[in-house]
Amino acid sequence: MRRNIVIGLLLMVLGIVYAGCGGPMSQIPKWYIKVPSDPDFLFAAKSATSKDMQLALDKAQEEGTSDIARQIEVKMAGIQKNFKEEVGASDASELLQQFTQASKAVYSQQLTGAKVKEQEIVKEKGGYRAYVLMQYPIGAAAEALMKQM
Repeated sequence: MRRNIVIGLLLMVLGIVYAGCGGPMSQIPKWYIKVPSDPDFLFAAKSATSKDMQLALDKAQEEGTSDIARQIEVKMAGIQKNFKEEVGASDASELLQQFTQASKAVYSQQLTGAKVKEQEIVKEKGGYRAYVLMQYPIGAAAEALMKQM
């Protein structure tokens, strides 16, 4: 009798531990935790929640696209700095202003190349969580910038 109680308790503990393995952390995609790296692409992994599944997905995609735009802005800021250093002080302000205007046009017109590489939707308390991995080809940004110049 005592043996049956011990076995029953052991099975109950194992059941609780096993059920815990399927918790929220196991639902997070691996690509969200470790964002891919590729010299030809920019990536952004984002998640968003909503009671509406489509709204959660739209919010995550928008955040991913915004993150890619910020990454491009940081890369372009580095190019601007290098460009200024190469030109020198005499004509730098005029040329730098032209370059900045061109890069702004790239953001507004060419970020449409960003696309969803991966996505997962998980049911959460009273709603949904959407995980999205956005990708943007770096070559497209450089090509669009050159067309603007």
